[in-house]
Amino acid sequence: MVKYLSFFILGLFISCGAKVTILDDKITAVPIDNGIFKNKTLFDGSLLNSIDTMAIYIKDCNFESSEKDFKNKNNKAYSTRDYHNECYLFYSNGRVNCFSAYGKDYFDILKTEDLDPMKTGYRGVFYKKNNQIQMDLFTIVGYNFKRDYGINTSIIKIKGDTLFRKSKFDMKTVTVYLKKKIPKEWIVYKPDW
Repeated sequence: MVKYLSFFILGLFISCGAKVTILDDKITAVPIDNGIFKNKTLFDGSLLNSIDTMAIYIKDCNFESSEKDFKNKNNKAYSTRDYHNECYLFYSNGRVNCFSAYGKDYFDILKTEDLDPMKTGYRGVFYKKNNQIQMDLFTIVGYNFKRDYGINTSIIKIKGDTLFRKSKFDMKTVTVYLKKKIPKEWIVYKPDW
């Protein structure tokens, strides 16, 4: 009986989630096996007509909607901008990097190396499925004695210079991102996942 109890306790401390490695920023975990991004085969080049790969999309606010649409349910937005701003950088091969920009005037101090996906940023892919733009991001999906990592799938809608995102974990919250053009010379890194 003690033998089985020992195996059970040992099993609690071994993560059955995805194996990860930590990037140079000492914070971000990325998958060791890029096969986790199974939907990368669904990438459709026509998505580049609406998603700008020469810009970053900066988190601005969020609002409540119904599960079926992206409409603001009560015409009220909740501001989320502070000194830590979530940003997305999309690549022309269907990959995406979600990184953080710090500071009030973060764009003025942003440098090319801040966009290096080998140093920082949660990795993902975007693709077309069910006539929607969808995005899979490898990130923290829960806690079970330690961080559990996996895929968080979102639905994206683009309208002009604004990106709207709904996580499938919470289909009633829409997060709004504003597009900010970046210099062409900043796009020097090639995502390899």
